[in-house]
Amino acid sequence: MNRDKKTDLSGRSIIRLLFGFAFVLGVSRNAVGPLTPVFTQEFNIGYDTMGFIFFLGVLSGMISIIILGRLSDRIGRKTILIIALSLTISGIAGIILSDSVIVFIVSYCVMSSGFAGIEAGMTLGAADVSSGKKSAALNSVFKFDSLGAFIAPSIIFAIIFFEQTWKIFFIVTLSLALVIFIILFRLKYPKTVSHQERPRLRLKDIVNPLIMLGSAVLIFSNGVIVQFAVWFTTYFLEFGIDVGYSSLVVSLYWLSVLIGRLIIQRLLDHFEEKKILFSITFITMAALFIIAFTGNIWVKVVFSFFLGLAVSGIYPILFSIILTPNPRIMGGIYSFLGFVGYGTIMLYQLLTGFIAENFGKGYIIFVQLASGVLVFIFTIFLIRVSIGQEKQL
Repeated sequence: MNRDKKTDLSGRSIIRLLFGFAFVLGVSRNAVGPLTPVFTQEFNIGYDTMGFIFFLGVLSGMISIIILGRLSDRIGRKTILIIALSLTISGIAGIILSDSVIVFIVSYCVMSSGFAGIEAGMTLGAADVSSGKKSAALNSVFKFDSLGAFIAPSIIFAIIFFEQTWKIFFIVTLSLALVIFIILFRLKYPKTVSHQERPRLRLKDIVNPLIMLGSAVLIFSNGVIVQFAVWFTTYFLEFGIDVGYSSLVVSLYWLSVLIGRLIIQRLLDHFEEKKILFSITFITMAALFIIAFTGNIWVKVVFSFFLGLAVSGIYPILFSIILTPNPRIMGGIYSFLGFVGYGTIMLYQLLTGFIAENFGKGYIIFVQLASGVLVFIFTIFLIRVSIGQEKQL
């Protein structure tokens, strides 16, 4: 076989390629959060400083997703994935070689900008090739993100348990990213998928109530899903639980997200996605109430598992509800969603770091609880608006 010959990809093959991207993304971006206490000691910085570093990382991601999300409608999903993966590889390599907090911050920001681009490329790519419900295709890809997220804290636990350097983790993820990069270069993305003539995003598209309410749900969902994973090991320090063991709880949380997405895949075949979204956002809110107000560590652990089951379906169903009515401007809409989503994550990171440093690590959970309540409230309004717009068609 001629090695230079490129292979045409069907929609199914593209989805399989995106599985690899989702896995690398899940493994790579879910390391810094559990390693937060380690980094504070490594670079002799406080939790508020670490929160500021997260802020800068999210800012980098926001800028990246604004640019790459919009460009993806013009230059194609494959080109966006190549750019994003190049940034990710450069950032991971910089973190491995970092010998000061400045080098670490710059490398982390570069890596984060790559993560945002990969997220945009794989989400829009999956939506492009979906033949039925977009939520099913998105959920299918996100399962591998969850798998990577589940594996990441387990690797961290093993590294800490055997008293090895944290840089081993990033060496492993760098190797995975390089493999995916080589595969991507050798595969041909069909022009019918990656290059299409699409209209430009206009202001009236953004101010659509469906987009506005969907953005609100996304904002506060990030305050639950992202914050819980990033700050959970820090939260458990309040109860005397070592990072090595609390990272296993984070791993359990991501395992429950993976299991939840497997369950959601089946539920989407039998129930309307709006009913599923209403149910899982209610369970999310209830689980956070119990985690916040119980004093029993094991109850916290158990309901962290239920929390993961519930939040697993929020992103794929939410993106499906928002993107399905606007197939020709998905890149522009996703770019806007990335702007509001990443922008508020920046504020969340600053707020959470400030609270942990000045009020105590145990108060972190109340930021997530308030977010969970708002997710449920805005979901109710989103569903009502979505049903109303469907009736007008």
